[in-house]
Amino acid sequence: MCRRKDRESGFSLSELIVTLGIIGVLTAISFVSYRGYIDGSRLSVTIANTETLYRWFYDAQSRRKTAAQISPPQCLPAAGTALACVSALAIYSGPFKSLRNPYHTGRLPDDVLHGYTPYGNWTYNNSHDIRACPVGVLPGDIIIEFRPNSSVDTTYEFWYCAPSDQGDLRLYTRYGWYITW
Repeated sequence: MCRRKDRESGFSLSELIVTLGIIGVLTAISFVSYRGYIDGSRLSVTIANTETLYRWFYDAQSRRKTAAQISPPQCLPAAGTALACVSALAIYSGPFKSLRNPYHTGRLPDDVLHGYTPYGNWTYNNSHDIRACPVGVLPGDIIIEFRPNSSVDTTYEFWYCAPSDQGDLRLYTRYGWYITW
């Protein structure tokens, strides 16, 4: 005599749908977490690049006062303008030849590092640390803004472009990131 199984082995359709739903929710949560991690890492690299550039200028400022050697030579006193110094830093043989934009890794240092004099439409908000990125500046790019003082010196201010919480691109700086050249 043969016995028939009353129940077939396997999963029901409703069990499979619930399992797929759970997997979908977990995947969505992990994707959002991963994107947040990547965006945070990119912002950290951008800030570190800006701080490294600031430290280089701070050290070069001291070297200029003592007539010590500076590389590139365009940054020596009376060797050129502030814009020439910034441009020389970004060339392929300059000290920042390995500088890369973490948001756009194919951009080379001469695309990532920008030298500007202030424009009339660059206005500060109440916190004096955020404004819109100029046209052509991408997230991860660094701006060295320089402006003549009343004396012969030039004041450098260091900015980086990054996405804001409002979804637009903004320039950020930290209070005290100023160098008198």
